Order: sequence, then structure tokens, then C-alpha cells
Amino acid sequence: MSRERRILFIQYANPAAYPPLLHGTRILAREGWQVRVLGVETPGTLPLEWPRTEGVDCRVMRGTPVGLLLKLQYLIYTAWVVAWALRWRPAVVYASDPLAAPVALVVTRLTGSRLVYHEHDSPGTPRGAGARAVARRRERAARKADLCVLPNAQRAEAFARDTGAAPARVLCVWNCPARDEVRARPQPSRAHVAVYFHGSINEARLPLAVLDAIARLPGDVRLEFAGYETLGSRGYVERFLRHGGERGLARDRLTFLGAGSRAQVLEWASRCDVGLALMPLDSGDINMRFMVGASNKPFDYLAVGLPLVVTRLPEWDEAFVKPGYGVSCDPADAASIAAALEPLVTDAARRRAMANAGRARIEQDWSYEHQFRPVAERLRGWAEEAS
Repeated sequence: MSRERRILFIQYANPAAYPPLLHGTRILAREGWQVRVLGVETPGTLPLEWPRTEGVDCRVMRGTPVGLLLKLQYLIYTAWVVAWALRWRPAVVYASDPLAAPVALVVTRLTGSRLVYHEHDSPGTPRGAGARAVARRRERAARKADLCVLPNAQRAEAFARDTGAAPARVLCVWNCPARDEVRARPQPSRAHVAVYFHGSINEARLPLAVLDAIARLPGDVRLEFAGYETLGSRGYVERFLRHGGERGLARDRLTFLGAGSRAQVLEWASRCDVGLALMPLDSGDINMRFMVGASNKPFDYLAVGLPLVVTRLPEWDEAFVKPGYGVSCDPADAASIAAALEPLVTDAARRRAMANAGRARIEQDWSYEHQFRPVAERLRGWAEEAS
């Protein structure tokens, strides 16, 4: 295949943990691109395997412990990516996190490739010389990039303002599911009602107040949750389960499913009845403040037929509550959560109506194929110009 249709994705983490990368690479492969993904196992990264995808070659470098070896790993990773790029000569380098930005700058300088910079999570204030050096290169990559991709409109505006990236080159692409992940709900064969959560597990996203709310509801209401603890929340799952026991929730009312693959968590979700997508009402973290579009949870739940319970914030109400896909609550208040859940867990017809409306919206324009189309069109144009 000619160079014009080669694209190299660089992710300084396990790329299998990022649904937008899974979807985007598959879309491009279907459009005739030859796609290579180079990632690395790092502390806190999920131990997930990249699914076999025709036209996509994903390679993940083995990780090392923290400390000096971690710094050495970054240099080794950089050299590994550069070696691949010099040999393969991609037309486009697609860097998808701040730590990949310095590597991408080296690669594009050596190969003359175009640069796409996709930022899943906005970095905080850099602390230390190393973090400040990465921040400077992130800004340089943002200004150099032919295209920058952000998952939320407010984050995109802040990114352009803070980095100096040309606003015309900054696109907002929501983290929606792929069309083939939309599925009809199986007929329930159980008497209980299951409330479901998946994703990173910490007190901000799955607060203890959820357990207090479940304890207020009838005994046939259960909570099932899946995912992984973040670096700053080690031990939270154990604390969460212990708190549930203290609130009188028996084992059959509280189930931790573990950390599954994307296909697995969607399957678990499809067997439940209501999906939780909660964020704090007030946070100083830009990633927590601006999550509509960036959080894949509500879209995942809608894709498999679950109505939503979301945080009572204007942008969440506008996106999910007003159109009729769910209800909202104060995530720090057990009574508020219980009041939001009660009409959903007791009224199967209402759940079905909300779920059907949400699933139709996913099929209409909340699929990743629809969201990613402007990016795919830019890439297609570049390939045609170069051919």
C-alpha cells in the first residue's frame, strides 16, 4: 500500500482502554487505511487486549515499575516508535495523549508526516520539571498539528485558548459507541431490577451515597458495577462493598463484576435496567466539570437500552434529561438519588420508553461513525492531495 494511506497511532498507555481509538482505527481501516497502533503498558493501565481487527496492527510494549525505570521506559518507547516510523513512513501520525505529544513531534520532524493530536483527558497544572517539559511540547504539538480532536466543546475552547492552537483546526468529537454496539435488550428472565455502573471507580464517580440510595429502595433493586480503581483510589472497591454491608445490602443486592473488556461491559450492561452516569456537582478539575460528550458511559448505556440517572447539571439535563433519555439527581444526596431511581425501577414501561428513545438517538447521530466523520473526511482529503 502506498504511503498516502498509512496512519500511525501513538498512545503512551494501553490503547485497548480507549474506546475512541478502538472505533476510530476500525473506521479508518474500513475506508482503506493501513493502521498501526503503538502503545505501552503503564502503571494504572487496564490489562486489556486489543481486539483482532482487519487492517489494524496494534503492538503494546511491556511496562515497567514506577521510578527511574519508568523514565527509562519512556525513552525506550520513544526510540521504538521512531524506529517503526522511519521504517514504515506513515503519512499521518495520530498522537492521542499529552505524553505522546513529544514523541509525535520527533516522528513528524523525521518523516514529514502530518499530525493529528487527540486529547482524551485535559492535563492539570504541571508539577515538576518533567511535567512542565511535556506541557511545553503539548502546546507545540497543538500549534503544529493539522488537526486537534477534543471530546467536549468547553474543553476544545479551553484547549485552543491555552495552547494557541488555531480554532479552525480544533474539532469536538464525542465519545459515542460504534453503530454495531447498539443492541436490543434481551427479555428479562428475573424478578429483580438491576442498576448498573461501569468505568473508573472512585468516590467522585460512584459515591457511597449510591449505596445509601439503593438501601432505601425495595429489596428487589440491586446494584451491579464493573470497572477499575484509578491510581488515587486504591482500596475503594473494598470500602464500597463494606459500606454496602453496613447499610444492610446483602450479597445478592450488591455485585462487583470486575474489569472486563469493552464487549464484556456492554454485555453486562445489556442485562441490567438503569445506568448510572454521575459526576460531582462542583469540581475544580476541568475533566470532571466538562464531561458531556467526553464520558462514554451515558452513550454506552443508551446503546444497550438503559435509561439514565445523571448529575443535575445544566449541560447534563440539556443533553440527556430534556430529550427524555433519563432523570437527574444530586449525586452527594442519597435521598435525591433514591427519588430519581424510584420511578424508573418501579415502572418498566417508562424505562422502555426512555431506553427506546435513547437508542434511536444513538443510531441517528450519537454513533462514533457520525461523530468521527469530520476527522475521517479531513484524512481522506489529505490522502487525495498526496496521491
